[in-house]
Amino acid sequence: MRLDLRLAVPVATAWATISAATVLRADGAALCLVVLAVTLCAVMSAWALRRHPRLFASLLMIAVAGGATLLLAVRWSSVPLTPDDPPERCEVEARLNAGNPLPVTVDVAASECDGDPGPIGEALMLEAELNPQELGFGTRFTADCSTWLFEGTWMLECTDAVVLEQPTHAVLSAAWRGEFQQATAWLPGDGGALLAGLAIGDTSRTDDDLQKAMLDAGLSHLTAVSGANCAIVTGAGFAAAAALGARRGVRVIVAAATLVLFAVLVTPEPSVVRASLMAGIALLGLLRGEPRGALPLIALAVFAALFINPQLALTVGFVLSVLATTGLVVHSAPLGAWLSKWLPTPLALAIAVPAAAQLWCLPMLITLDNGVQPLSVLWNLAAAPAAPIVTVVGLVACIAAQFSGIIGGLIAAIAWPAAAWIGALARLSENLPSVQVPWPGGWIGAVLSAVLVAGALIMLRRQRLGSAVVAAACCLGLLSATVPQVVQWSALRDWRIVQCDVGQGHATLFRAAGQTVLIDTGPDPEALMECLATAHVDRIDALLLTHFDHDHSGAAEAVAGLTSTVVHGPTDADAAEQLHILAQHGVEAVEVEQGQRIDVGPIGIDVLWPPPESDAGNEGSLVLALHADADGVAELIVLGDIGERQQRRLKGSLPPAHAMLAAHHCSRDQDAALYAEVAPPVVLVGVGENTYGHPTPSCLSLIEAADSAALRTDLLGTIAIMADGTVWSERRAN
Repeated sequence: MRLDLRLAVPVATAWATISAATVLRADGAALCLVVLAVTLCAVMSAWALRRHPRLFASLLMIAVAGGATLLLAVRWSSVPLTPDDPPERCEVEARLNAGNPLPVTVDVAASECDGDPGPIGEALMLEAELNPQELGFGTRFTADCSTWLFEGTWMLECTDAVVLEQPTHAVLSAAWRGEFQQATAWLPGDGGALLAGLAIGDTSRTDDDLQKAMLDAGLSHLTAVSGANCAIVTGAGFAAAAALGARRGVRVIVAAATLVLFAVLVTPEPSVVRASLMAGIALLGLLRGEPRGALPLIALAVFAALFINPQLALTVGFVLSVLATTGLVVHSAPLGAWLSKWLPTPLALAIAVPAAAQLWCLPMLITLDNGVQPLSVLWNLAAAPAAPIVTVVGLVACIAAQFSGIIGGLIAAIAWPAAAWIGALARLSENLPSVQVPWPGGWIGAVLSAVLVAGALIMLRRQRLGSAVVAAACCLGLLSATVPQVVQWSALRDWRIVQCDVGQGHATLFRAAGQTVLIDTGPDPEALMECLATAHVDRIDALLLTHFDHDHSGAAEAVAGLTSTVVHGPTDADAAEQLHILAQHGVEAVEVEQGQRIDVGPIGIDVLWPPPESDAGNEGSLVLALHADADGVAELIVLGDIGERQQRRLKGSLPPAHAMLAAHHCSRDQDAALYAEVAPPVVLVGVGENTYGHPTPSCLSLIEAADSAALRTDLLGTIAIMADGTVWSERRAN
């Protein structure tokens, strides 16, 4: 199959240009002038060399790419960029860009901060006092919002929200989705939680654990409405009109109307925008009687989507959606033909579809999570027969639920076994050992994975050359990932403090004279055990739990066999349950309060907070000073999750320290005077992917103002402070 790249190359060039302009925050007018100059030069050169066919074709392609880029650049320059340094609190007027549960993206049309006009542009709203029925695409509202910048995204946490306008389509969408959720509320387990997500992209019943299991298994794309859903709906509308004897033009109009109604129902997420535009362009081609290849359709859809909303350029969901669709177009058929040499043709094609999509998404996935997960192809293969059943039957159930909740629920019950099967696959993958091929992260890993994809494409046509490219990419990737890790692992022995990378959570190791204590465990047992293996820890002399939130104590049971003592502060019902589980493993619990001292061999642990009779939770977190020498200087101060109010009460009572663990993942709720008083050379920040904006710019600024260095696990991975004071990290900061 010869690929038609005449549209794909110009659109890809335009996409890359505005993506780079967004990252570099380029000046819009200057960008447009540069692109215009390049385009004019290409046009004039093509005209001058029109008698040389190859040069003329190449220059013409550059001119088309320049024209496409110029159109997107003009549109991009009219869209407000994310503010560099948003004020901390603003009154905003915004419009919802989706109808799914929070968090959702919003377009801030106006803002007022301390009486002055504030920034405008796209933001991510984490919280708002909006009723679920008011969460609809296009809904306009005002709210009082806390604002901050997190990894280039403007974040909003809003209160006192008042709806100004809710479009009719948003009201209908919210009502239809609500009726469907009510009709299926009686369906149990993961099948009931996933049904609405698989059918119409409504994930409001899917809890964090199930979402994580779906993500780890590589099945999360099934709960995001994609081109497959749009194709099914469009085809159903077209077939229904044909069954009634309608002419081709009427069939196309009915199919288009069905597609629009479906897009409104599921809300226009990035994948829906891309899929809907692609289907719409295909329908136009069908109406004209001139069907086109799929690759040009993808290119047109991408260009239209970026022109409508240039901010999609760097949206992960949109990028993955386009890559997966392109992979299916380019790779699935030839990959299936190649596999059919050894496998039955139906099985070969079933494997080729998820494998092609996964292969093309690989460069993007590498930037999100180091490592390649080959088992995700297996899970997608097993889920493939069930996904269309849930989509079709679930959509019929959603329509029926608008007229009768009982009938809608009974129809949904037909799809429930298929949804439950997909949920069971996600749970099974979660319970099996993780199979991950090591791969370098960052841009190096992305480039090598792109070479791997190119080699796979070449291999299907020219096997020897393609095999050589794939082999070279695999060797370079494995060597780049494993050799540095082996060297670092073997070198990490003489450490004093280790801050484990356990995602959004805390887990810290401290060692002196052969005695080891673990402060908190983080939420992920697998990540914690990996950190213990890296630090060569097979015994813990005492487990110290600052408090019982999941991100601090969720993995406690995983180390129950390595320790005999757990030290903790105030308890509640959740704490009692965790302590009971530890007690069943023979772990003795010791409750402490302000003013007490615990000795673990040569390690002295002063309890500086909380006062007697404090409540459990963040405000009752243990604050600890760990000593290994009698010089009065603490080796490590742990602040738990206490806030500014508690920190102010501790001023004057903390000793000087060589290192300190930032409170509450470096949230905004900090007391600058406390950090300045202790002024440790190093402040460790245990933080991972989150929507809270941790670590916040204000927290990082006060650490810098105290002449301390902030060492973050989200950038550096696991961090170790060696006995000689040097710092080791799992990876370099990006």
